[in-house]
This record gives sequence, structure tokens and C-alpha cells, in this order.
Amino acid sequence: MEEKWTQTAKELEGVLQEMSRTIHQNPELGFEEHKAQALCTDLLEKEGFSVEKGTGGIETAFKARFPLGNGQGPRVAFLAEYDCLPGLGHACGHNLIAGAAVGAGILLRRLAGDVNGEVVVMGTPAEEGGGGKVIMLENGAFDDVGYAIMMHPSTENLVGRGGRATVKFDIAFHGKGCHSAGPEKGINALNAVILLFNAIDNLRPLLPTDTNINGVILDGGKACNVIPDYAHAQFSVRVRTQAEGEVVMEHLRRVIRGVEQLTGARAEYVLEPGYAERYPNDHIEREIQKTLEELGEEVERAPLMGRYGSSDIGNVTLKMPAVHTYFKIAPKGVASHTPEFEKASDTPYAYEQMMKAALAMARAGSRILSDGEFRSQVDEEFAQQVKAREEAKKQA
Repeated sequence: MEEKWTQTAKELEGVLQEMSRTIHQNPELGFEEHKAQALCTDLLEKEGFSVEKGTGGIETAFKARFPLGNGQGPRVAFLAEYDCLPGLGHACGHNLIAGAAVGAGILLRRLAGDVNGEVVVMGTPAEEGGGGKVIMLENGAFDDVGYAIMMHPSTENLVGRGGRATVKFDIAFHGKGCHSAGPEKGINALNAVILLFNAIDNLRPLLPTDTNINGVILDGGKACNVIPDYAHAQFSVRVRTQAEGEVVMEHLRRVIRGVEQLTGARAEYVLEPGYAERYPNDHIEREIQKTLEELGEEVERAPLMGRYGSSDIGNVTLKMPAVHTYFKIAPKGVASHTPEFEKASDTPYAYEQMMKAALAMARAGSRILSDGEFRSQVDEEFAQQVKAREEAKKQA
């Protein structure tokens, strides 16, 4: 690797670590990431990026641009996430995602060389719930972007791994309260929720392979001697593809109607923006892998599909060549979304790995901007993925 890349990364290391650590120490939930947005955009503005806040109709989103040459060419975007988990802080390491994305943007802005195009850094809120990228896509924030790159902390350096589609839905049942000594005078909303859980369990043999449905009861009443007139639950549905998700949701709608008829309670439910399955671009990921290996990292290749989690970058991969590569910050056995991973995302080792991720993303972006033949290969791979998805959708 050319010394200019590693030397520039070394120059940026301190300020990026400070930014990432400050985000970690000031965790903010989705759509509330005001401090994180300010930290990222202040640094990018100092580097000469023009910054737009409130991108895509989300107050805590942003889009930072730096034109290269005549500005007429490929636009490569690095995606920053910076929301935390309720009660757990940055137990998914989004502070590191932000640091890596901002770092990659600055590195590429400084070292892109004599090329035409644009470096973009996009702040994408509410990945943990709310679907920030989905909203931004729907509102046109990605319309002028050609390629999207991000990396996510993990217990391994991984390429090739996709992700499942998911949808979350909140459901409330409205009944009629009364004294529990005369339950026949009321309509038990909690019974409706419990019946829904049991009905979903009985549905499982009918659902597509690898479907996961997990639910929690958020409100089941206030006193055991009162028939609850209101009960509230939330469910997460994970499937291999969005097409399969539509099949599952039709089953669930039928079950909900049945619960209403059996209990007399009225159901009211809201779907969050659905996360699509994720299709990584192998050409871009191999560029990232090459840099990580040059920096002394071992990189594993994961199966495309498995019992994986979900992310709203899946929706981005349906629109353009995009990657969500993983970089190691903790040993195997440290699960994400735990207090242990929250601690792991604020260590000297984690920040060292964050800088390697920034370098790997920046160099991949540089290859896209400077190598027309490589760019054509990336685009062709994406076109083949689109064709394969359409065929799979017909068979779902």
C-alpha cells in the first residue's frame, strides 16, 4: 500500500478517535442523534465538504459533498450510522461506523488524485429501529448517488455476508375493562395478545424457511383484579426476502382478524418501514478485503444467506452497488447488542480497527472513481443481482 494512505490515516487518527469516543459517551436514540450529527458535520466542514442537514426529510440526517475535478463523474457515498440501542448505548458500535465513514470520506477527498466525480458522506439515522435509510431512499436522498459503502463492527473481518429482510409491527388490542369478579362483562385485551402469540406459534409450519418471529408484550394491564381494556405488543419478523415477508404478513393479517373475531377485541397495528434483504457487491468487497489483508488482518468469507440479522442498508443494495462489510473489534463470543459489546466499541483496539476500516473503504472508493473497467464490473454484478432478484420474486 502506498505510504501516502497510511500516513494520512495516521494524521487523522486522533481527531477521528475523539469524535467516535464522544459519540460513544453521549448515546442518542434513533431520530434524536443531534450531537452525533454535529460532531460528524463539523469535522467534514473543516475539511471543505459542503454540508446539508435534514437530508431526506430526517432532521438528524446529513449529506456532505466534495466535488473532485469537474465534479462530473461517479458519486461514491460512505454511510455513517450513529444511533444507539435503548438501555444499552452503543452496543452495536455505531460510533465506530460514524468514525470510519467520516474518515473514509476525508481520506478519499485528500488522496483521490486527478479524477472527476464526487465524494459523499451521508449520515443515516435510526438504523436500530425506524429505518432511516428507507425513509431517505423514499424521499430521494440517494437519487444522485452511484455507489454506497459502509463497514460494521463485529467479532470477525467478514466479506460476502448478506442479510435477511425484516419488518417490525406494533399491535394494540382495544377491549372493555371491568372488575375481574365478573369477566363476562368485559372484553379482555390481554387475552387477545396472548391468543395472538399462540396463533403465531401454530403458524410456523406454514411459513417460509428461515422465518423468525419474535414478540414482546409492552403493556398487558395494570392490576390483576381488572380485566385489561388495552394491551400492546411488538413483533419483529425476519425472512430471507421482502417477497417472503409479504407472504408472512398476509398470514399474520389473517390471524389477527381471527383473534378479533374470537375475543371481540379490536386490533390496531402499525408497520415500521421494512428492511430489505442485503446483496453485497463482491467486487467492492474484494477491494476492501485486499486493503485489510495488507494491513495485517485476516478476512473470512461468509455465506451470502443464513440466520443473519437485518439492516436498512439492504434497501440501498436494491438501488445501487453497495456493501456492508464487517471489521473485527472484539473476540468471538462477544455478542452484539450486549453490555460487553458496548464496552468493546470504546477501546484502543476498536479505534485502531476503525482506522483500518476507513482506509479500506477509502481505497475501494478510489478504485471506483479512477478505474472505469473496474466500475463496469461492479455495475454488471449489480445488474445480474437485479435480474436474479426479479426471478426469485416471481417464484416466491
